[in-house]
Amino acid sequence: MRPTMRATIDWIPPEEGGRRSGPPSGPDYAAPAKFTEHADAWLIEAWDLLVHQVECLGGPNKWLADVQFRVDEAPHAWLMPHAVFELYEGRRCVAKGTIAAE
Repeated sequence: MRPTMRATIDWIPPEEGGRRSGPPSGPDYAAPAKFTEHADAWLIEAWDLLVHQVECLGGPNKWLADVQFRVDEAPHAWLMPHAVFELYEGRRCVAKGTIAAE
């Protein structure tokens, strides 16, 4: 079973280069994630992160979410408290996230 962690997701507004249509409308979203601590791995391989919105935190651009990798072969150890990541659509960084402390 793939581990799930709680995270905060800050969606980058369209006027700052984020998603053109703003945050996703549904509670579920998937995108390649670049983890700050493992940025060198980004050049070799990218792993999709599944994001499930739990609630909005003070507005539509900040989510509390459950996150997990899409496939069993992913580096699940990267999902650790305080890990920082970015979500991408193509070359565009659309959100920044942080895994919550336990």
